[in-house]
Amino acid sequence: MKKILLLIYISFLPLLLMAQEQIVLTPYATASLLTCDRGEELYSQFGHTAIRIKDDSVRLYSPRLNREVQGIDWVYNYGIFDFDTDGFYVKFVKGWTYYILGVESMQSFQRGVEYENRVYYEQRLNLTMEQVQDLFSRLQDNARIENRTYLYNFVYDNCATRPHRMLQEVLQQDILPAEPLTESWRSVIDHYDYALSWGAFGINLVFGADADEVMTPLEEMFLPERLMIACQNTTLIDGTPLVAESNIKTFEIEPVGLFLTPLFWSIVVALLLLCCGVLAAVKNRIFLWVDALFYFVGGVLGLLLMYLMFFSIHPFVHDNYNFMLLNPLLFVPFCMILFRRSREWYVRSRSYIGIALLMLNCIRLVCPQKPHLILIITFMFSLYLIDWSIICRKIRARKLAVIGLLLVSATAMATPRLTVVVCVDGMTEQNMTALRQYWTAGGLRTLDEEASEVTVSFPHLVYGGSETLATICTGETPAIHGISRDTYFSRQDRKEHNVFADSNYSGIGTSMQLSPRQLLATTFTDEFRMWNTDKSKIYSIGITPSNTILLAGHAANACAWIDAEAGKWVTTSFYKEGLPAVADKQNTNGRITDIKSRQWYPRMDIAMYTNPTAEEKKKQFLYNNSEVLLHSPAANTLVVELALELQKEAQLGKDIYPDMLLLELTTISPKAQSDYIHSAEQEDMYLGINQDLGYLMEQLDRRIGKDNYQVILFGIPVFGRGNIEYEKAGMQVRYFNTDRASALINTYLMAMYGHERWIDGGYGNSIYLNHTLIEQKKLPILDLQRQVSNFLLEFEGTQAAYPISDVPLLTAGEQEKRLQQSVNKLQSGDVVFLLQPLWVAGESEDKTQDRVVETSPKVPLYIWTKERLGAPEKKLQATEIKQLILR
Repeated sequence: MKKILLLIYISFLPLLLMAQEQIVLTPYATASLLTCDRGEELYSQFGHTAIRIKDDSVRLYSPRLNREVQGIDWVYNYGIFDFDTDGFYVKFVKGWTYYILGVESMQSFQRGVEYENRVYYEQRLNLTMEQVQDLFSRLQDNARIENRTYLYNFVYDNCATRPHRMLQEVLQQDILPAEPLTESWRSVIDHYDYALSWGAFGINLVFGADADEVMTPLEEMFLPERLMIACQNTTLIDGTPLVAESNIKTFEIEPVGLFLTPLFWSIVVALLLLCCGVLAAVKNRIFLWVDALFYFVGGVLGLLLMYLMFFSIHPFVHDNYNFMLLNPLLFVPFCMILFRRSREWYVRSRSYIGIALLMLNCIRLVCPQKPHLILIITFMFSLYLIDWSIICRKIRARKLAVIGLLLVSATAMATPRLTVVVCVDGMTEQNMTALRQYWTAGGLRTLDEEASEVTVSFPHLVYGGSETLATICTGETPAIHGISRDTYFSRQDRKEHNVFADSNYSGIGTSMQLSPRQLLATTFTDEFRMWNTDKSKIYSIGITPSNTILLAGHAANACAWIDAEAGKWVTTSFYKEGLPAVADKQNTNGRITDIKSRQWYPRMDIAMYTNPTAEEKKKQFLYNNSEVLLHSPAANTLVVELALELQKEAQLGKDIYPDMLLLELTTISPKAQSDYIHSAEQEDMYLGINQDLGYLMEQLDRRIGKDNYQVILFGIPVFGRGNIEYEKAGMQVRYFNTDRASALINTYLMAMYGHERWIDGGYGNSIYLNHTLIEQKKLPILDLQRQVSNFLLEFEGTQAAYPISDVPLLTAGEQEKRLQQSVNKLQSGDVVFLLQPLWVAGESEDKTQDRVVETSPKVPLYIWTKERLGAPEKKLQATEIKQLILR
């Protein structure tokens, strides 16, 4: 039909010449979108789009008729091309195909559609007179001889995308489907070309891994049917529908008879190869003509793939893993068979070629590209080549086992499609055990019953800050990863600063400027990115900025945390995608504001909780979420809701590329002073997480299937036991005021070296000397560090003190080893010290720099995988979790 349409187009050249002049339409003019359904030819399988401009009242002068005519009814068609163009097929394969915008009468368009035995659907657009005129003028300008030709692109610039872009420009608003397909390019093309047709067979053979990406709603507009549906569902800015009148229906896809499909013939060829292999074994001979035929066909197909991969500008044909099996190297064994002298060499190496092909087939199965039917033939051909009797005689059993192990390993490379990592602030094993009998159906109950549970301890000092999560994420201690606390002391201004503060990046939705650049080691998300392609997606959703950024690492696509005061999701510009679109959507619809306005009531009667306080027994707790949002079950609910929206929007776990979704949840209630449950509100936090996590897993079961994702959940200490646990045992927690100690040390040094400021300050378990002054006075800094260390030992509560240079040399007790693993030279002071048991750095209980009192707090880890395989040990160091997540 395209050739006929070109002739029709040429016959209307006088009309087009007349159309070069500016034509002013009347108020009665209308514009319609015309959509043709599928045709019989491969190039027409996806439908066709055109634009109709009709005005029965306009009067024009026709040079062809040499008189004035009334009315126009023209169809603008961006789908004209000519098969007879010189080198058409070569240009088509290379991607240099030029199409033409044709203009014809509506009557001519209808005849062409009838000739191809197709139907068309018309949607009259609800445009103003000015918009119809604007659309018409743009089409007229495109139809000029110098503008009408364009370089055609199958998916990005075709007969549907051009009208779509033009309509958006005229309307100055988006035209997108109300319900996106959320399908890959390949699956959509399979649908329109029927997945079992020969056309789909060829397209999927030459399309590479890029075709398995999920289309965005905008990219769907390359399909005429999707453009038709999008227009039908679009509402204009004034609230009126874009389509005033229409007669549309979805395209019907007719299946191909089974005996005509490439699947049937692939199986036939595979069975023939099997028969040839059996016959060759029985007769003890080789059918070299079968080998030569396969090598020749495979080599020819390999040349085609190579040409497309390296020379074509077509989309989706470049990263093609089918090239592993079909490439020009197959001509080498073909030529060896042709020539008598090399034929013997081929026969000797035939089995090894088969083994190599078999291994390539196994590797191809786990490549990030949908397997193709051709693998049925190549797999059977590789088995056909192998002379199993020779293999068994000449290769020892252990070598054969190695080959088998390699094959199994290659097949086992496939990882779960989605890894969900959940970090829970303040979760403890004791609380999970205490509440086990009270769990209703939910996520924590599922993990408690089905997951492998591990006890995790930390090899460094724990203060209840970001250092614990940083250790889990990096597999390193603070001495290596650089995060010792949530804040650090700066010598420049002698003040505390957020360890994630970074003026090089701006906040999105917040004034906070943060990044993970202070994190010096790679996280499991960073290595997950290194091991996988850029097609893998990583998103982190959390409650606090520090933990959300730590989970995101350096390589996440995006992250978002809750700004309780502003009532919205915010992030940092460090991550390439910025604020996820679904988070921005929740900001727009006020989801967080809605949650903030609600009350937090107990889920049960107070008498049903196991640990209500005396105050709660008198009067059940009641909070306004706006006051305690970040320490309420509502925060966890918001995180899970956004995570599910993000999974749906980004199609996490839906394609062949492994993805990672990271969540921060919390069990820390408003009045909590310990990670152990001492109130009904703390217990209610666990019940809420059980419900939210259960909902998350239920939705993932439905969306991607139980076998396609894994959940790894762990707690991190925030308060540890807290003062309340020690008070119950009749023990008192005491406080070491580092600022006061620094002032006394400065007085001590002033008495020895003069009235100067010798101490920059004290923070945590470090004392910072004034290096500038010490260098001016030309004093040996190590001597001053040792004097300060010795003087610190005189303070009540100090157990040990060391110059920073001595810390790497420590070989004493367990606490000294923990100190060694906690000191990072970029943040620690000149002198570091250990406090005695039950001593905490800070002025008082309300003003502590360290929240965790005990020496070595422990947290639970739950591993819920496809195979339900647990960790090798019941007890692990926090530095070992990273490899468990990445395994």
